[in-house]
Amino acid sequence: MRRPDLAAILALRELDPTVPDPFEKSAEAASGKLRRTCGGLPFVLENGKGSTRSGVDKDGKAWSCMMAVDYGFIAGTLGEDGDEVDAFVADDCTADSTLPVYVIDQKRVDTGAHDEQKLMIGFASEAEARKAYLDSYEEGWDGIEAIRELPIEDVVAKVEKANGRTKLKF
Repeated sequence: MRRPDLAAILALRELDPTVPDPFEKSAEAASGKLRRTCGGLPFVLENGKGSTRSGVDKDGKAWSCMMAVDYGFIAGTLGEDGDEVDAFVADDCTADSTLPVYVIDQKRVDTGAHDEQKLMIGFASEAEARKAYLDSYEEGWDGIEAIRELPIEDVVAKVEKANGRTKLKF
């Protein structure tokens, strides 16, 4: 079955919210969490700015951190780790934002090995994206392996081409 064109569906949904959502599976997984379009990318909120994100590391140690900006994932994607592609989104990011995306290659702090990628969407500079990322982790966090800038159009095109079936690596 052919999947719908992401850009066309998102444009239609902006005009008519009754148009069916092509990302229903991700929406169900997000259990009704807030969704918005940022720079043409369908963002699903998991942890809002100021909220606490928490979990347990591979050694069973609990961790938590306050989010400096909204955090979630790009709906309908498949990241390197098998989950949706994670994203941090600037406060004022809009559907028509043309700001570049900053891709952070995150490393495992215990081994230095590559872990996964995080997208920084709607930030005006690499410095702003880096600060938002680091401010969303515990003090002293050293998880940045590399950071680079990509045009938003290239990221949207890659997401559309992958169509949720191919693991994305930016």
